[in-house]
Amino acid sequence: MATGRQQVFVTLRYSDAPAAIEWLKTTLGFVEHEIHVNADGTIDHAQLAFGNDIIMLGSAEVPSAPVTVYLAHPDVDGHYAAAVAAGADVTSPITDQPYGSREYSVIDPEGNTWAVGSYRPVVTGHTELVATVLGAPDPQSLAEFYRQLLGWQITSRSPEWMRLVGPEGGASLSFQLESDFERPVWPQVEGEQQMMMHLDIGVEDLRSGVAFAESLGATLADFQPQENVRVMLDPAGHPFCLFAG
Repeated sequence: MATGRQQVFVTLRYSDAPAAIEWLKTTLGFVEHEIHVNADGTIDHAQLAFGNDIIMLGSAEVPSAPVTVYLAHPDVDGHYAAAVAAGADVTSPITDQPYGSREYSVIDPEGNTWAVGSYRPVVTGHTELVATVLGAPDPQSLAEFYRQLLGWQITSRSPEWMRLVGPEGGASLSFQLESDFERPVWPQVEGEQQMMMHLDIGVEDLRSGVAFAESLGATLADFQPQENVRVMLDPAGHPFCLFAG
């Protein structure tokens, strides 16, 4: 049964697990999630995150037999450039595959192959939220606003459609051209265009977060219903909320 949560976990054993962890972080962009270190410096158990998924690894006198692990990534070219810059041992340069994937492969210091590609298998019957789409009279300008606000990357660009993806992948934020777009009114007024949805965006400090959003072209809404939340209006008039936490 498809649950939407990870159910298969790659688990590896390295003769030098601390070095392997550093290589995975530096070369492939993994992030430490949980690490348990033994008194002698070996790794009892480690979890590293790649996007929304986890791999597990640890130390062993006899490492695992070499395996191949595939990683799906929304920006394969950018990931490849970063891996090469980090000194990765490339075994297969980036290539468009006949089955639709664009991918490349590198080998880690203990012989495991890591393939990174755009192909993302889907379990039949499983649904997934892949994007939130905002209408705008100028999708390119609104996408640029959110790119700077969130620090995300533009992966699709045209006069009618723009797409942003976060550094860890996951659901994207897209913008489509609406020629007859009407700015929503906040708070709602009977007979006026109402907002259909809004984005909640976390910030470290509410005051500086508001100032940063305003510097990019957002405006602070006149009506503020909560003390610890600030309702902002993006350049197209869509309300979004900033909150600290």
